[in-house]
Amino acid sequence: MPATPLAKLRELIVYLANRSSDDPRFGRTKLAKLLFYCDFGAYSEFGEPITGARYRKKPHGPLADEELLALRDLTDSGAVKVEEIGRYVYKQKRVVAQRKADVSWLTPQQHGLIDEVLERHWNDDATDLSNLSHTFPGWALATMNEEIPYHTVFIAREGATQADIDWARAIVKERSLA
Repeated sequence: MPATPLAKLRELIVYLANRSSDDPRFGRTKLAKLLFYCDFGAYSEFGEPITGARYRKKPHGPLADEELLALRDLTDSGAVKVEEIGRYVYKQKRVVAQRKADVSWLTPQQHGLIDEVLERHWNDDATDLSNLSHTFPGWALATMNEEIPYHTVFIAREGATQADIDWARAIVKERSLA
């Protein structure tokens, strides 16, 4: 069972690459955004991220600090390979899994959330996901290269309604945050 954010991130990368083997839009940029949506979605739903990786504001959207190291480790071990494929006028760096991921450490809820993120963004390409990530309040409020705190997932894009306020109070009470 992976114990560190880096180990969890490695296995999640392999899982996402396996599940995205038929997605022609799946490259490193899309991978980075899927990791972000999985971790921040889990924090929103369950109160803790899946991997615990640290994400920073980058020009094309959030990027996990540990992602490049995880990809290097996975490539060096033969768990994944990165293929450069011509896609329109760009070179797509496609992450291709060479083994099955060990996801035995995921809870059924986390596993379901990851699959939901994949399904929701199946038809999105890197540009779509980068543009979408720029609407995330945590990314928008951070300065370039600054860490994006997980709790920023709770910042509303619009003004809060009374239902939003009631929901937030219930979460704070349930999670003993106050």
